[in-house]
Amino acid sequence: MKKTVSLFMILFIVGALVACSSQASHPNNEEKKPEFEKQEFNQELVDNENIKATLSTFERKVDEDTGDTIEIIFEIENKRNDAIEVQARGVSADGNVIDEAMVKMSQKVSPGERAKAVLTIQNPEGDLPVVEEEVDMFLHIFSWEDMDFTEDHDVKIDL
Repeated sequence: MKKTVSLFMILFIVGALVACSSQASHPNNEEKKPEFEKQEFNQELVDNENIKATLSTFERKVDEDTGDTIEIIFEIENKRNDAIEVQARGVSADGNVIDEAMVKMSQKVSPGERAKAVLTIQNPEGDLPVVEEEVDMFLHIFSWEDMDFTEDHDVKIDL
């Protein structure tokens, strides 16, 4: 009886040691958290009879699983009586034009409402463009309901 209990205890201890050593020897078992850099701005860009646009944040996310991403968030207030669409056009970083295939931003804003417009810069095929000093672009605002209405506002973001 003592031999059987001793044998079970030895097997239990060996099993516990094997389980602990396999977790310690594989550091990739740890969950990798994405790295990011975030800058808050709260900088008014446009305030006229049609819209109010405020630069809110610039965020650079580094994630091995989903790829690197830059997000620039704008707060948009529509002062018009019809819905507007806000888009990013002619985006460049540090004087270099960013390929339109990497840039995404189109946000509908209902009459009298506010919305967050998120400019996303992402390259699923490789590295992001270098963005160290500034981002230049146009906020292109138009209405699907009033085809005569369009505005372009030059935006320069100093980082």
